[in-house]
Amino acid sequence: MFWRASANAAEAKESAEPKTFQEAVSGANQLHWRKAIRAELKLMRLRGVFRAAKLPNNQRAVGTKWVFKIKRKADGSIEKYKTRLVAKGFVQKYGIDYTETFSPVVTYVTLRMIVAIAKFFGWPLDQLDVVTAFLYGLMKEKVFCSIPEGVELDDGFDCVELLKAIYGLKQASRLRPVPLYQGCRR
Repeated sequence: MFWRASANAAEAKESAEPKTFQEAVSGANQLHWRKAIRAELKLMRLRGVFRAAKLPNNQRAVGTKWVFKIKRKADGSIEKYKTRLVAKGFVQKYGIDYTETFSPVVTYVTLRMIVAIAKFFGWPLDQLDVVTAFLYGLMKEKVFCSIPEGVELDDGFDCVELLKAIYGLKQASRLRPVPLYQGCRR
């Protein structure tokens, strides 16, 4: 919850982040949250994150949950309403739903060394942010998720099969950088 010195209880309640899908789509800011949910699902469709499936007998579905966040400007005003569909990765079983979780990341020492070398040679440095970076990682294991709230599937389908990683999966951080490395090698 966001508080300012001049904030009152009504203002704090109005800007509270919903904890559940039902709170988001039926609360005071439901239009903003519905728009954010549609935007997230559109990005997932665009990236080909999942497809409708029938849960095989020998599999179980990992649950999903919506996470809601209000992004604020420096002055405390609302910049945007943001949603993420996350997997309940804490129920995943090693050897079945995932095998590796190590994620290759640069260490602080290495980053400082790169900055120092670039400064010494006068090379320009830049940074980038890959929007929805986790949604690019191709799944190696077959992982099925329960149908997310707000998603409707045709008759006969009772879950979604993940083709790409989503937030919350044990292996999501490991899968995320692979497409970036492939793009850098081209």
